Amino acid sequence: MNPNKTLPQITEEEIKTIKNILEHYRYMKLVIKSFGERRTEDTGPKIKERRSTILDNYIDLTQQIERYHSLLTDEDMKLMIGLRYIQGYSHKETILSGNAEYSSKTLERRLKKGIEIIAKHFKSRGLFQAG
Repeated sequence: MNPNKTLPQITEEEIKTIKNILEHYRYMKLVIKSFGERRTEDTGPKIKERRSTILDNYIDLTQQIERYHSLLTDEDMKLMIGLRYIQGYSHKETILSGNAEYSSKTLERRLKKGIEIIAKHFKSRGLFQAG
């Protein structure tokens, strides 16, 4: 049984939202690292609270991305998502680094399908709320 068959349906808008979140993964990781290294004694309580909220959100999102990436069962799809979003390769580099057995169109489809599956996982955990 394919575990992805039990995931909820998603809209194009939800796919775009997750793609945007994935595209910011490396930035979020840098912010998390920077916050960990930054001294905050010289800032007021409102700034500390805002930083804490941002940090908590980024930690949550990056952990979810890593978790849902690890749940991809197609190894080529997992590779494509990992190269593009986790490691930060450009779109072209990702396609060129993909499995040489497959055409670039097949690799493109796997990348797109991986984003869709990750979006479904996010939706199943309540990221998208009914309007």
